[in-house]
Formats: sequence, structure tokens, C-alpha cells
Amino acid sequence: MKNLAFGLTLMAAILFFTGCDSSFDPKKNYEEKYILNLVIKGDSVKQIAIAAKTYDVPGFNPNENSVSPFVSGASISIYSKFYDNTYIFKDSTSTAIGQKFGAPAPIYVLNQMKARVNDTLTLTAVMPDGKVLKSKCAVPRDLDFKLSKNFISTITQNPSEKALTIQWSGSPDNIYVPKLVLYYAIDKNGVVKGYKKEIPLKFADVSGTQKPLYPGVTRDKILIYEYAAINKIMSEISAGDQDKYSYVIQDAVLEVLVMDKNLGNYYGSTEGYLDDFSVRLDEVIFSNIEGGLGVFGAYLVSSRKINIEENFVQSFGYRSRL
Repeated sequence: MKNLAFGLTLMAAILFFTGCDSSFDPKKNYEEKYILNLVIKGDSVKQIAIAAKTYDVPGFNPNENSVSPFVSGASISIYSKFYDNTYIFKDSTSTAIGQKFGAPAPIYVLNQMKARVNDTLTLTAVMPDGKVLKSKCAVPRDLDFKLSKNFISTITQNPSEKALTIQWSGSPDNIYVPKLVLYYAIDKNGVVKGYKKEIPLKFADVSGTQKPLYPGVTRDKILIYEYAAINKIMSEISAGDQDKYSYVIQDAVLEVLVMDKNLGNYYGSTEGYLDDFSVRLDEVIFSNIEGGLGVFGAYLVSSRKINIEENFVQSFGYRSRL
């Protein structure tokens, strides 16, 4: 249901006005508009679209609205250039986003299309009054990762080698959400439980305390994992436990969520810190819906399993794999 969470964030950002100055009337040029939100998930065949209308309230508090802004009776479709086919969304409802208004909200669901990388998608939505909304997006391509070495180990004969470097190429318009996760298990008395722990890029000293620094959301196409951070994580998973041999190190998995240009622009317009010069107080929230407001974009998750070198694992007293 990530689409719905994203949809709620988007609706709140576009529908509502928060904060005002006595010298500025944010409703002076108010005009009712349709809103359409559809985020194509590259790792799923289920896609969810949400249609709504902007609305007015007597004052400036959007929470005073008691009438559902969500629109039913729309006709929504997607044309895929790769498949040369048009897919029709079906009417459905969601209690998750309709709860505030006392009834399930109308949503539109497509269950039969798996997005293909580099595919161009055209969205068409006909509202109940005949108003037509259109948009296009391109599904991001899968990433080709290049590692400074093809396994994880901090054991090296090169004194200048201090980090594992991971790089990839991609559009400058894309935004990335990367993470490197260590998978391991603890085998105690024949009972095996699996665990996972994200590996930070490094640890930074903050007021005398070592704090992990993770990649976060970025436009950069390079990750540098300091060996000191990898060693610290490997030690921490068994902190206080003398039975190191019960720890079984499996693999690490690199996952990078790739947002297309449209989602990247939307995120940049709302978060701002991706822009080195930004303090965004009055910029317009990004929309790429022709004839209305909202976002039509796509994302996919690109992943790679990275083996953890056996001698490195054994140096902590652990076992390698199950």
C-alpha cells in the first residue's frame, strides 16, 4: 500500500494550505481543480490511482472539511508503448484513506500490468463531468552496479584501501534511495532465527558519541562504505554474547529504489534539501498532470546480492552461511 501512503502525502501537500500571513490571502485566486495521483511500482503488477478535487473551507484550517474530496466515476487508463496495449483501471475502494470521512474512498486499481524498464506510459483520465487529464512517464531502467571488489571484506594487503565503493550510471533527473543490508542468523540450541541490519556509510562523532550515517535520499550515483563502519556493524551484532560461533553470516544485499524524473521533481519541490542552494518557502509543488494537479511517475527497486568473504567472517568468530 505504498501508493496510498504516497497519495495521502501528495493530497495533503496539494489540497491544503497551512500557515498564512495577514498580508497574504492564499485563497484569493482559489479555483477548484482535479487532482490525479498514480505512482507506478516497478516491482508489482498492482497499480493504484487516486482522483480527488481541491476544496475550500470557511477559514484557513483544512481539517475543518468534512466532505470527501475523492472522486468516483472516473475512467482511467494507461497506454504502454512497450506492450502496445491500453490497460483499464477498475473501480475499487479504500478504507485506509476514507476513514476520516466515514466511508471508504473511491480508488482505481490495475492488477494486470507489470511495468517494464524504459517503457513509456501514457495516462488518460476522464472525469465524471468529461474533463480529461493526461500525463506521461518513463519507467526507470535497472541499475548496473560496479563495485571496487565483488565481495565484502575489510581484510586487505593495501594500506590505502579504506572503503568499499559502489557506483552506477543513470539519468541526472533520477533520485535514489540506497541501502546495504547485512543478513545473518543466530543458531542457539538448534533454534535458528534470521536477522538483518543496515550497514551505514560511516560512523561520525556527534558530541562524543559515534552515530551511524546512512545514504538517505540522494541524486549521487556513488556509495562509499568505510571499512571501519563495516567492522563496527559486524562486531555489534554479537555485542555482549560470548558464543560467537552461533552467529551465521549469510549475505549482504544492496537495494536502490530508483525514482523517475517526475517523482524526482516532485520530491525536490517538497523536500528542497536535494538542491544545494534551496530554502524552499514559496515554490510551487511540482505537478505533471495536464488539465489538473498531481503526479504521474514510476519507480523500481534495483538490487544485487554481495557475498561476504569467508575468512573475514571467521575473523569475528562467526560461521559463514547456513
